[in-house]
Amino acid sequence: MFGLTGVPAAVARVIVVVAAVAAFFLVVWPAETVVHELGHALVALAVTDGSVTVRLAGRSPTYGVRIGRLQIVFPSLPGPGGGVTQCDREDATPREEAAIFLGGPAASAAWFLASPTGSALEALVVVAVPAAYSLALACLPMGALVRLGVASEAYADMQTDGYAAWRALRRER
Repeated sequence: MFGLTGVPAAVARVIVVVAAVAAFFLVVWPAETVVHELGHALVALAVTDGSVTVRLAGRSPTYGVRIGRLQIVFPSLPGPGGGVTQCDREDATPREEAAIFLGGPAASAAWFLASPTGSALEALVVVAVPAAYSLALACLPMGALVRLGVASEAYADMQTDGYAAWRALRRER
């Protein structure tokens, strides 16, 4: 199993699961977060005139890089915890604002659909599960996530992408 010759099947399964979980939290989640936040940022750059800042969660100190109107602030030690994209949306119409909010989930979905397929299990572990998880979290109201125990009470006042897009479109009526 997975090149673990001479290792009992039960032990090999445990090794694969532990490696998959470690890869998820150390590599895949931060990478998926970058893709997700850049999805927001690209739409924001297209529909607004101001600067756009992407902040990724992790351990301090943070470092930044600026590319035109886009600034990316990343931690010295990335980790799970997400990120946030900030931009001036005052001039954006409700539809443009909704598009900004949905840009992240759309990028997550695109990443999921474009996943490399060395094998079905690798694609599932490396890309499909975190992208689907992120997409599902992005489309539910944060209060529901807190009640389900998926999100911390500290995030109860924050909006998820899907809920924020829904609120922006409701303002348009």
